[in-house]
Amino acid sequence: MMKSILVFAFLIAAVYAFAVEENTDLLSVVAEDEIIPEEARKSLPEGAECDGDGSDCQCYGKWHKCGCPFFWKMRGLKCHCTWGMKHTCITKPSCPNKGEWGLDWRSEESGRSPC
Repeated sequence: MMKSILVFAFLIAAVYAFAVEENTDLLSVVAEDEIIPEEARKSLPEGAECDGDGSDCQCYGKWHKCGCPFFWKMRGLKCHCTWGMKHTCITKPSCPNKGEWGLDWRSEESGRSPC
């Protein structure tokens, strides 16, 4: 009886050790995904060319988005940073490069809507 309890305890310890090791591997993969290259953090001014497949965070300010014409890929047209709508202002405060926008984005910290 005592041997079976001891074997069971070692089995639980082994399973726990593998589970902890697997979680640390998962955390390192998540940390690698969060690394943002320098060119992705730089904000573009209004009217500048932007990557249509990227996020709106590449454009400067909480009201600007990367706007593309219809069928821009098929027609070979380029996207530009343009003035957005209220939805743009609501989603942009989660951007990692909002510190480059100056003091405009800080109104969200007052507890009211940033828009």
